[in-house]
Amino acid sequence: MAETTTRSQPATNSTAPTSEERESWTVHDFTGIQAIGSGKFGKVFKAVERYTGLPCALKVVFKHMLEKFDFFSQMKRELEIQWRLDHPNIVKLHGYFYDAKNIYVVLEYCEHGNLYQKLRREKCFSEERARHIIAQIVEALLYLQERNVIHRDIKPENILVADLDTLHVKLCDFGWATHTINERRTTFCGTVDYVAPELVY
Repeated sequence: MAETTTRSQPATNSTAPTSEERESWTVHDFTGIQAIGSGKFGKVFKAVERYTGLPCALKVVFKHMLEKFDFFSQMKRELEIQWRLDHPNIVKLHGYFYDAKNIYVVLEYCEHGNLYQKLRREKCFSEERARHIIAQIVEALLYLQERNVIHRDIKPENILVADLDTLHVKLCDFGWATHTINERRTTFCGTVDYVAPELVY
């Protein structure tokens, strides 16, 4: 990863570095960087913020891919929306920074992977466990609804497991999220595997 020189936008909660603690971030402010995932627009790394010891997920988004698919406005909207969210069942955005090639998004790290991976390992959940998970996602969605936000890509891959013992889950990836105030949305978006068949055929 290239060195960055631009200002970060650190979060202001007690566990993340604040603007008083760090005027800016660069990739050199993160240690123990390990790749944990990749996608169309970039890669995700597990990392530790050097000055606070905070484990985080460092999402690296390639600018050339955003430009190729004209997704800069969508990336900006994702950051603006998630920046304002603070809920126990939604992954926290700690901040972001960027350089000439990439945008770096610093997110809360959930060490137990996503719900899709857990389902593949266990094959199925008991009714009680499924109810517990669904209840948490409903709480997150009600919170979003109160703020006129729709996620538009709910799927097991976008539900992270924060704690195995309590099966505490968190909604993540607001790449398709948008604001809506009393208006009907007609954009075809999300993941094809999870949309209604009549929208595909």
